Amino acid sequence: HTHLPKNSQPQFVHFNMALRTGHSARHAAAASGGGAPSARTAHPIAKPKPARTVDMHAHFLPKSWPNYAKRYGGVDWPWLRHDGEKPTGTFGYNRDCGAMLMVDDDEFRPVTAACWDVEERLIDLDRMRIGRQIISQTPLLFQWQRDGPVGAQVARDFNDLALEMVRSPEAQGRLETLCQVPLQDIDLACQEVSRCKATGHVGVQIGNHFGPKDLDDDALIAFLQHCADEDFPVLIHPWEMSPIGPGNRTKDYMMGWTVGMPTETHLSITRMILGGAFDRLPESLRVCFAHGGGSFPALLGRLDNAWRERSVARGKAQRPPREYMGRFSVDSAVFDPLVLRLLVETFGSDKVMLGSDYPFPLGEQEIGSLAKTAPGLTLAQREQILFRNSENFWKLSPLADSVKDDLPSSKVTDKSSTTTKSDADEPWLNPDKGPYPASRHLLSPQYRWIASPPFMQLRGTSTTPSVQPNGHSRTEIGFDQPSARVVGNFVKGSTSTSLRSLPLWNPATGSYDGEVGMSSAAEMQEAIASAKAAVTPGSPWREMSLENRCDIVKKLANSLQEECESFARAESRDTGKPLALARTLDVPRSIANLNFFAGLAPHIGGEHRRSSGPMESTSHAVRKPVGVVGLVTPWNLPLYLLTWKLAPALVMGNSVVAKPSELTPSTASMLAALGARAGLPDGVFNVVHGLGHEAGEALVSHPDVGAVSFTGGTATGAKVAASAAPQFKKLSLELGGKNPAIVFDDCSFEETVRSLVRSSFLNSGQICLCSSRILVQKDGRSDFFDRFVQAFVEEVERLRVGPPEAEDTDLGPVISSDHRSKILQSIEQAQKEGGQVLTGGTSLPTRLQETGGYYVLPTVILGLGPDSTMFQQEVFGPVVTIHPFESEADAIELANNSRYGLSASVWTESAARMEVASKLDAGTVWVNTWLNRELHVPFGGVKESGVSREGGMHSLDFYSEASTICWKTGSRQPLPMPGGGWANRTQRRGYASSAASSKNAPEPLGAYVLAKRGGDLLFLSGIGPRIPESNEVPGGPIEDNNGLRNDYDAAAQSRQCFENVKSVLRGYNCSLEDLVDVQVFLTDMKRDFATFNAVWKEVMGDHKCCRTTVEVGQLPPGGRIAVELKVVAQIPE
Repeated sequence: HTHLPKNSQPQFVHFNMALRTGHSARHAAAASGGGAPSARTAHPIAKPKPARTVDMHAHFLPKSWPNYAKRYGGVDWPWLRHDGEKPTGTFGYNRDCGAMLMVDDDEFRPVTAACWDVEERLIDLDRMRIGRQIISQTPLLFQWQRDGPVGAQVARDFNDLALEMVRSPEAQGRLETLCQVPLQDIDLACQEVSRCKATGHVGVQIGNHFGPKDLDDDALIAFLQHCADEDFPVLIHPWEMSPIGPGNRTKDYMMGWTVGMPTETHLSITRMILGGAFDRLPESLRVCFAHGGGSFPALLGRLDNAWRERSVARGKAQRPPREYMGRFSVDSAVFDPLVLRLLVETFGSDKVMLGSDYPFPLGEQEIGSLAKTAPGLTLAQREQILFRNSENFWKLSPLADSVKDDLPSSKVTDKSSTTTKSDADEPWLNPDKGPYPASRHLLSPQYRWIASPPFMQLRGTSTTPSVQPNGHSRTEIGFDQPSARVVGNFVKGSTSTSLRSLPLWNPATGSYDGEVGMSSAAEMQEAIASAKAAVTPGSPWREMSLENRCDIVKKLANSLQEECESFARAESRDTGKPLALARTLDVPRSIANLNFFAGLAPHIGGEHRRSSGPMESTSHAVRKPVGVVGLVTPWNLPLYLLTWKLAPALVMGNSVVAKPSELTPSTASMLAALGARAGLPDGVFNVVHGLGHEAGEALVSHPDVGAVSFTGGTATGAKVAASAAPQFKKLSLELGGKNPAIVFDDCSFEETVRSLVRSSFLNSGQICLCSSRILVQKDGRSDFFDRFVQAFVEEVERLRVGPPEAEDTDLGPVISSDHRSKILQSIEQAQKEGGQVLTGGTSLPTRLQETGGYYVLPTVILGLGPDSTMFQQEVFGPVVTIHPFESEADAIELANNSRYGLSASVWTESAARMEVASKLDAGTVWVNTWLNRELHVPFGGVKESGVSREGGMHSLDFYSEASTICWKTGSRQPLPMPGGGWANRTQRRGYASSAASSKNAPEPLGAYVLAKRGGDLLFLSGIGPRIPESNEVPGGPIEDNNGLRNDYDAAAQSRQCFENVKSVLRGYNCSLEDLVDVQVFLTDMKRDFATFNAVWKEVMGDHKCCRTTVEVGQLPPGGRIAVELKVVAQIPE
């Protein structure tokens, strides 16, 4: 009561809101993403700040209220029955029945506890990221059929109960309320409006008519005039659905709600216009019609036409009906993206407010998802619908701690920064191209099924066949599913949906194309925990052999080969690149990446060194996995670059958490699903989608992530380095480039021109290795420079820019609207600095404009100096500049005049000029070729183009930790201390003499005669394949008379080595089961590795011990021995 003015004395009735403890735990459970509000378990994620979103159309019921039938008599009084039998099922927002709303003894409708329980309501609001909600009574409580004083008291009671509810501590200031009034007595109704405004209500809710009186009735106009005078906004809600036609044709199939209510609202708006109500009322009156204005928007054209053509249809309206659209607002409770588009185009985006009809089952079950994901809305329009219009209409101040972090603002991460999509109008989708894509949250029957199954479902793993609302049968969703999709995270072996999402936009059409998760830092931490568990000691992946890991990666490559077309289409759809390019470059190279590292890793061996003298020993290096590695990949080559990092990380035994670009997420999740099918244990390969500053930052800064490989812009790479460096993580950065191509006048002319067009414009210039500065020789003695420029421009103009799926398309669109704007601004800046656009530029032909896609023509610019913006800054698009040089020294100086140093190319037929390549500041320099990648060699940049190298052994080194093991093989006598104090302490060491311990043992049968015992360990070195009785190597001679090597029997030599080991071990009462470490030396790893493995399995069986296989040039004497062993055994007590 203390919240009310002292001069106000409302007659409060006790309102049992069932407020309970455990509020924070329940909200934490909801924040975890579980849809069922009954899940009350606590969750480690902290409850987020509320969003700024406002739901202005929601209802409530008190848990109990006075027995009005007993107090006033009469019939048709509503009440709530909490006991007795209740219907099963859910009745709105996945909730079961909490009570039955009764009218006398008749059941009216089941209702849920969220009607009166504030905590339950806020659980739903937090789950759906709704910051504030305006509640009003369900129209059944209006009671306008009662006498005026009775109706006034009922209204007063319910208004005070509503105020008590919204001002309870549990409401956290996030609920506001509308009052109800006794319209049967206008004077009392006006008095209640004034009282409720003074006590804190933000507006009033009335029905769309009162009995036979419509909103153009004099009494109701007087009431609305009073609301205008009080500056008190009005929500007009349909009620009392009148029967239509003989026998009440709307009684079946809930048509009273689905047909009657929209018709009632349409009728009331029309009466206000044609009845002259709006002409009689001041423009300051704020009026909103619930449920999107019913059927009025669809029939506006008919009304307008009738007003113009027939005078009798004009009524009292002074202007055509369309000119009254600015006089009122509507809510967004229309449940269909097409209809929301109609509302925005009819009324304007400033007249549409988010409204849900919560908590009833016909309301929008994911509040706000329609406004967040409907196609064609700009960020500004979405903000208007979600909160700005409500804040203005109801005069609400934003919540002090609210955030806007879940708006689908088409945030775009380019290679240098994160920018926000501009508010420029997005083109509407073309209805001729098929149905509008829909969010998984939308309730429209024709769309609901489209994205309901997990997007990443594989063929053969889906699901119960079903017939969809449009009549089509769907039995599974494969990789090639063309509908709107939801790309989820892949964590711990399964797909999961993030609490928030970002819209995906098709670069070729500019249209909405589904959603991708916008994961929080907490969701990323969960994925990292899953990855850490996958590499803990004893886990299947940690204990798996290198060979088995490589087999799984090969299976992944084979699965990718089988799904080549699906992956190519997904890659083209996300990036806008030509489908032909994805088929011939992206997917095949990704398969090659997986196969290459799976084939390389088993043959790497270990670095092995022997030393002699007093410190005689053997040292070898072993590689151990880093643990959890983080992979951050860009949008230009999503699958190509992910597999380049993933394959070596997996074969070396790591677990992976990948954060792809939020613009191109599809193939990463698809690949993770394939990995699970190929046999990767849960948690080994995780994919988490989201924004860089949130999910990406949580990944690179996490202490459990031991290595980070990042490909992207230099500015972002600097932030990654700053985050990772204090924890001394292994770090690989492949960053931006401004790559020069040096063209000498002795080059192979035609081949050079065609090659440079490809190197400049492949993938619309969105490859970090693309040539962007072409330096052409111009010495004044020939016309080479002019001929080259002319030929280059002519070749560029032959390129076909068009839709990705067209077979003749050379260039598709760039990745996003923002990136396109950035490229066009760079071209304009170049022109301002004196650049001459030879072809391309900022304009587009009509055929490309009409697509709505993010197209940029291939552009060639001449006349810029080395200090110009475009010469120095990366554009990352289909733009290239041409610059003259005179001498080799000039070419080198121009090429190195950049803060970048990723790649370069030199084009000449002169062997003498090829040394120019060694003088360029670049990680990779091609001569007379481009993008010719040998996977064994190192790849990376210098200067601001990167840190570290990947490729071949460099990748395996990066994704592993080298550990050196030094084994003393000579005398165990330690070197003396400087004072000679060790000389007299030998016997105190506790080791038996080598000679004494082994005097009865047979001699080793190899190149080195050495058997040493240290404590309970026996060290045997030089165990070769000679047969003791004959001192010959089995399998025949291995040299002919000319000293040439003949074939040998690797299997026979391997078996003999093991027989010799066993013969030595028997002298110490040992067997092969006592071996704890084996080093294998092979002269030809490629030829003999598989053969030795087969003998190993035959001889050793299931016995496990440490083993290292090393390739050596030859084994003494003279290359006669092909295999030799060094072993350590534990001597039984």
